[in-house]
Amino acid sequence: MRGTPVELFNLRYLNLRDTKIRELPKSMERLNNLQIQTLDARNTCMERLPSGKSKLSNLRHYAPQK
Repeated sequence: MRGTPVELFNLRYLNLRDTKIRELPKSMERLNNLQIQTLDARNTCMERLPSGKSKLSNLRHYAPQK
């Protein structure tokens, strides 16, 4: 994912499973209503959560890649 389309500014939930994504793009900061309660990173290339916690403040469940 190279960027986040501006049209997604009202996105509230995002499932990343099986996407092979390496990291969440910095442009996600513009998604003001995003609420990630469950982050399923299985079958992705994500090695760690983003350092900024503002967009993950509602995170309740994290399934890391294996």
